[in-house]
Amino acid sequence: MRGAVLWKRFTYIPGTQIVALCDYEKERAEKCQKYLKEASLPKAAVYSGDKGYEELCKRDDIDLGLYCNRLVASFSGSKMRIGKR
Repeated sequence: MRGAVLWKRFTYIPGTQIVALCDYEKERAEKCQKYLKEASLPKAAVYSGDKGYEELCKRDDIDLGLYCNRLVASFSGSKMRIGKR
């Protein structure tokens, strides 16, 4: 649930809309709906499984994506250390 804790912070920014949630395991994404409810935001669409991310990326109403994964964080940190973006 690393991602849930991070993106939950976006619910405190006025005007923010969280339109979609994606996790390999659908149940984890569904559990995150409670944070939207607490912030009086509407439910988000849920994507899951092997192709969930690909389906999510087809949407044209997403301006920002938050991708949390230990491997990606490690990889990004390595790229920053060698001056890559």
